[in-house]
Amino acid sequence: MRGKVSVYGRSAQAGRRFIGYVPQVPSEDKDFPASVWDVVRMGRLESRLFKHNGNMEDDAIVEEKLRWVGLWDLRKKAVGELSGGQRQRVHIARALATEPAILLLDEPTASVDIEASGNIYELLRQLNDKVSILLISHDMTAISAYVKTIGCVNRRLIYNREKEVTADMLAQGYECPIDLIAHGLPHRVLPAHNHGDK
Repeated sequence: MRGKVSVYGRSAQAGRRFIGYVPQVPSEDKDFPASVWDVVRMGRLESRLFKHNGNMEDDAIVEEKLRWVGLWDLRKKAVGELSGGQRQRVHIARALATEPAILLLDEPTASVDIEASGNIYELLRQLNDKVSILLISHDMTAISAYVKTIGCVNRRLIYNREKEVTADMLAQGYECPIDLIAHGLPHRVLPAHNHGDK
């Protein structure tokens, strides 16, 4: 199969400036003495590559993004001292500091516990009022409670404009039975259906 990727009508390379990216497990040395502020400020480096660093406009953007993710009060704290959920919020803030049109997240809750996972999804729901979000996840039970539309990918994309994973999507995308089991989070994966006569 072949296809073409464009971002706002531009090639993927030219359009990447519109995308803020949060990797699945950001590589970091927890002993590296970087503060929350320092890490989020790194999101402004590309925009100022050939300009003077320390720009007041950049600092204002960093402050805004830290407030968006609820970490302003922890800005001076070393990133290595934070919980997994807090560190993930730092990485989200760093991606937002690039001022993207699209926030792309790869498995944003892969390394956090279930409570932090719910908090991150709730944060993303709020951020979605400010930026478009494209989220990749295997966590279908939580995803269905927070997203607006959904697609299943298995060598091809099966897209639904609604937030439910339908039985037809699963059959087309995976061609085998799929079991969904969840605990502790409100969710709805498959739409309501008639069980027929008992």
